Amino acid sequence: MPTTPPKSNFDLDLDFGNFWEDRICRMLEGEGSVEVKADKMWASSGNLAFEYSRYDMNLGDDILTGLLTTEAYWWCNVLCSPKNPKEAAGIRIWRTSVIKKVLAILLEQGRAWVRQGIGDGGRTSIILVPIENLCETTLMTYSVDKEIAKRRRDFQQNNHIAQGAIEACELLEKSLD
Repeated sequence: MPTTPPKSNFDLDLDFGNFWEDRICRMLEGEGSVEVKADKMWASSGNLAFEYSRYDMNLGDDILTGLLTTEAYWWCNVLCSPKNPKEAAGIRIWRTSVIKKVLAILLEQGRAWVRQGIGDGGRTSIILVPIENLCETTLMTYSVDKEIAKRRRDFQQNNHIAQGAIEACELLEKSLD
């Protein structure tokens, strides 16, 4: 009895691969703007940093910066090599609207936090995220126990240190409207 050879999807896989190769080449060659941030501290901290505001001494108030003011379509974090910061150990690229949404979710879940008084003379506020929390496999499968989430939210609302995370989350969500 004759057997049918296994169906090959090579042509479909090749078309799919060519689509993404072409799209990434166009992106890197200037089709669609890219905001690039080089991170020298990721290897020692285990976190990626996303700047979103800075205290302006002339205005006497915080102004939005970085992720909340960029008009770039793509957001790129360069993971600088710990041995030579002018070499990349890796690169993470997101659509800007997607990384904003992801950061808002991670802040709500307590898997990201805000540090204020970092950089630029202690005037910059950043969102810190453990790199493993930005892996696609953990983004979509993470679930929060409702009781833990309620206690975490109560803590954030009652703790002035956590107010930055709540404010950053609200700013990110507002920027997506």
